[in-house]
Amino acid sequence: MLEFIQKSGDKEKLRAMINTQAKFESVDLDTVAMIKAYTAVDISVDNAEGGHINMRTAWDELKEDWRTEGLAEGRAQGMAEGRVQGLAEGESRLARLILQLTPDSEDYYTALHGTAGDREALYRKYSIL
Repeated sequence: MLEFIQKSGDKEKLRAMINTQAKFESVDLDTVAMIKAYTAVDISVDNAEGGHINMRTAWDELKEDWRTEGLAEGRAQGMAEGRVQGLAEGESRLARLILQLTPDSEDYYTALHGTAGDREALYRKYSIL
């Protein structure tokens, strides 16, 4: 357990240790509970058999969980960045359109108060892509 805790900050060293030392093929649940308490590693005990888990299998499951969480975080971040970029581009298009319009004209009013579809028609009409 101490060896696991010492290496818990370095995923590569931890992986190498788990995959090369036979004692990690069967670890009792009390030891797993202590490892979880002293490290922030959330080792799954769902596949425990006879009060023991195979740490190699648990490690693979943990890596898959990290990968899934990373993908979800990456998607969420990408979507947030996309929203910000989309809003900025939309504001830029609207500003360029308004600069081409005559105040108090019907198109000017539509640009400011119309629907998104109305504005899209104006962007096409005034060649703002």
